Amino acid sequence: MVAVLLVMGDTPGCDALRRRIMATGDVVVVGRADDVPGLTRGLRASSPDVAVVDCALASLDGVAATRRIVAARPQAAVVALAAPWNVDGAMLAMTVGAHAYLPSDASPEDVLATVRSAAERHRGTLAPARGAGPVVAGVALTARQREVLELIAAGCSNQQISSRLNIDLRTVEAHVRHVVDRLKVRDRADAAHWLANAAGSIDVGP
Repeated sequence: MVAVLLVMGDTPGCDALRRRIMATGDVVVVGRADDVPGLTRGLRASSPDVAVVDCALASLDGVAATRRIVAARPQAAVVALAAPWNVDGAMLAMTVGAHAYLPSDASPEDVLATVRSAAERHRGTLAPARGAGPVVAGVALTARQREVLELIAAGCSNQQISSRLNIDLRTVEAHVRHVVDRLKVRDRADAAHWLANAAGSIDVGP
């Protein structure tokens, strides 16, 4: 059973997602929070496997919420929801530990599929400590960013990476942009070249 904490406002969209999740036999909503006290209570009381974070909440910044979740519940994966105009916010959420992001108007079915994928891939892994991921030749990357970088180096397209990692194409594109930015290279080809030259000094973590 996958326990989900909804970090969302009390909106029709949140209610539709809750109803879709509760209709499944393997995923359950264990709480909802839309401010810091509610998030703190939810993390303590419900021990979620996945938190769905709406980055558009006025009462709780999505990046700050992700940081709190990663720090308080490293076993939990975070799925960020962001409007098209807030892609930078979603990328920042992934920088501090979010597993994936989806557009805020994604269907409940798409969110549910991403929740299942996040829970499956996050179980049995060590979460980054307070947002700091594995270090690749002195550059801090999250575990997912490292996976994306390795697939780029293997010659995979964004669509192939999406299929291989079972994550949304928009999430792959955001990861690629962030990896390129973090490595301070021009594009994905330079990122692949960078990894080839840095291969001997990769620290893959515990």
